Parts: sequence; structure tokens; C-alpha cells
Amino acid sequence: MSAEDESLDEAPAAATNVTEWLEGVPLSRRHHLFFGLGLPSILAIIHMWQVRAHTVDDAFISYRYAENFAKGLGLVYNAGERIEGYTNFLWTVLLGVAIKLGLDPVGAAKILGALCALGTLALAYRLGEDLRPYGRIPCMSTWLLASSIVFLGYAVFGLETGLFTLLVTGGAYLFLREER
Repeated sequence: MSAEDESLDEAPAAATNVTEWLEGVPLSRRHHLFFGLGLPSILAIIHMWQVRAHTVDDAFISYRYAENFAKGLGLVYNAGERIEGYTNFLWTVLLGVAIKLGLDPVGAAKILGALCALGTLALAYRLGEDLRPYGRIPCMSTWLLASSIVFLGYAVFGLETGLFTLLVTGGAYLFLREER
């Protein structure tokens, strides 16, 4: 084994204190996870909690379709009418399943949306890690998402936005992973 091969096997030294970090020593993987995903997730939960009371009126269209779906009437707004008035098939079906399980559609939509937003944060962290391995600075994309009231608000306003962002980010992650 050559000296070059041995140097590749050695893990780079990680900062053990703030002074070392400020001097340019990279953070450990554990610190990157904490500062790049853990703290932004806590911030996101706090922001979502602050705006949880608001529900967008358009969400009630999906709730009505989901309630009728759960009752076995099909994906209809009114029994006997066959008009497709929803724009989010998967979200409506998921809410229908939640209603069938005895959950309130408003609460289920808010919880599911919040979980999807947190999943999006996790995927953003993972994408950042794959695209550019972390060194001195932790993942910033998660901080941007966690500080966006638009992203977090719409995650808990009852609409399918949280699920949509999770699926798009997941698709991007899978695409980039396949490319490699």
C-alpha cells in the first residue's frame, strides 16, 4: 500500500471546539447532522406550529371529496354527481383513508403536510450531502426551507403542497442518485 493510498483511508480531522471550527477545521458528520438538519427541523416545527390555525378554504374541496370517498360514494363532491372537482388525486385519497380510520380531515391534512415538510427537509439535507460533501459549513438549504413561512405555512394550511414538495424533492434525489 502506497503512502497515497494510506492518506485516502484516513478520515479528515473534525473540529472538536468552536475555535478549531473558526480556524477552518471541518465539522464532524454528527455536527453537520445537528446543525444542518436537527436545528432546522426544530425551527420548522416551531414555525408550522405558529401558523397551524389557518386553513385555506380550497382545502375543504378535497376534504369533501375525501369524505365521500371514505363513505364509499366514490370521488364525488355530491352523491350521484360525477364531476371531478379536485386537482390532487393522491392527497384526496390519502385524506379519504385517514377519514376511514376515524381521523378528522383538517387535522390529518395538517399533520400529514407537516410530516411531508420535514421529509422534504431531510431530502434537501441528503441532496446537499450528495452534491457537495460538507466541510466547514453545514447544509444551508435546510435553513432556507426552515425559515420560509411560505413553504412551512402551506405545509400546514391543509393543501397538498407539503406532499408535492416531498415528491418533487424525492424525485430529484432519485434522479441524481441514478445519474451517479
